[in-house]
Amino acid sequence: MIRRWPWVLAAILLTTCATVPPKLSEPQAEPPPRSNLTAFHAAWDAYAAETNELDLQTDCRPRALPAEPGVPRRGAVVMVHGYWACPQQFFELAPLLTARGFDVLLPLLPGHGAHFDADQADQLTGLPGLDDWESAYGGLAQRINAIMALSPGERVIVGFSAGGAVSVNANLRASKLYDRHLLLSPFFGTGGGATGDAAIEFLGRVPGLKNLRFSNLGVLDRCYELRVNGTARLCDFHLEHVAGLLALAKQNLRAVDEFGLDVPMQIIAVESDIFVNNGRIQWLAERGRDRSDLWLCFFAEPVPHAMLSRYENPDVDMFWLDELMEGAAAFVVSATPFPRDAEASIKGWPGCAIDTT
Repeated sequence: MIRRWPWVLAAILLTTCATVPPKLSEPQAEPPPRSNLTAFHAAWDAYAAETNELDLQTDCRPRALPAEPGVPRRGAVVMVHGYWACPQQFFELAPLLTARGFDVLLPLLPGHGAHFDADQADQLTGLPGLDDWESAYGGLAQRINAIMALSPGERVIVGFSAGGAVSVNANLRASKLYDRHLLLSPFFGTGGGATGDAAIEFLGRVPGLKNLRFSNLGVLDRCYELRVNGTARLCDFHLEHVAGLLALAKQNLRAVDEFGLDVPMQIIAVESDIFVNNGRIQWLAERGRDRSDLWLCFFAEPVPHAMLSRYENPDVDMFWLDELMEGAAAFVVSATPFPRDAEASIKGWPGCAIDTT
């Protein structure tokens, strides 16, 4: 028992010192601004122009893909990519949606996508930390809402991983704005659980440690290789940047617990994911288990966290990708839930069905 005391004390200290993010106010169900397609395009163009003033990798630039000519326009979809990645992450899914009459908006996470030096060093200016996470991530969520509120027709929001956290934040800020919400491995905390999160939040404020670069983890060699071969992405960050993302996740959890998320929602996750906290994803789903318009399913191995894009898995047989894309498109278009396999389940939630024949 005596030997365990230092660990108990450390856990208490870490939890006590962890950042408590500000609360989101209750979302207001006010009528959105009068929809206007011209104003919608102008609002997006203004955002894209501001972002493109930065020195960005080509496939990290925000882009809008209009609904295909000859197809009746149904509305707009905004899709927010994950940490390290860029809008390129959705390049394969977007055409399935424009073919079905949706304009597709692909914004850029704050601090992502800058050109890198010849030695692969990233420019990390603008990547949110504990001091500016709310203005950066919350500001992007508000900007997305302001643009999407101008779009006539249906409005759908999609978020992957860290982009899932931003999309949840956007939804929490604008009740009734979105008709559907697709979440792919949304970030509500790291795979290290509550103790790991608290440690990162604490160390993210310690001088000399908060600026610790993740270049020394070894995994970045693979990231640099991918980037040289055409994958648009960020490869480095500091502890303080992870702590900033955790603060956003914590704000979302508190607001979801208080206000809920009342929108048709499909959540797709990966059973063996080491990057996000599946327990908290299940918590979100459990809160809506009595709803008929909330669905969760898990992919089993060998599906990785970066499940969406061949750019990030150039050497992997992504046999699941076509079905994932079609299932995601079906939900975006008509709230059709992803095919599920009751046989393959995790803690009572069905697995995501894949035809491997």
